[in-house]
Amino acid sequence: NNNKQHEEEATSKRMDELSIRLQREAKEALDHEPELCSLLKRTVLAPDVSTFEQAVAATVSYRLLSNNSSQESSCFCPITLKDIFLKAFDEQLQNEKEIFMGHDMSEAVRQDALAICRRDPACETILEVVLFYKGFSALVCH
Repeated sequence: NNNKQHEEEATSKRMDELSIRLQREAKEALDHEPELCSLLKRTVLAPDVSTFEQAVAATVSYRLLSNNSSQESSCFCPITLKDIFLKAFDEQLQNEKEIFMGHDMSEAVRQDALAICRRDPACETILEVVLFYKGFSALVCH
């Protein structure tokens, strides 16, 4: 039981570090590339985003809905789609039997983002993965 608590604390620390890193990278991008302001303020730097999962949910829902042509009306509003992603993260955390390959959904998404950043020589930041990598968005949706 003590080992499990220690593992949970270590996981929580890693999670917080990734959230902090993503926020820092977003603020640096905002300073260096002001043309990203609108995108960042609707996704990673949105007022209601404080965790990595919230940033991913906001970004993926924004990307899915912004790719919809203006002639078609979307089935979902951005908030509804974001809430669907957040509900999936939350429900999975509360249902331990749904852990797959030793990871819950949040940890798997975090590991995917880190792996993409580490393996793609053209990628320098986690922010790039979350904002621009279609493959990452596809993994989140899966």
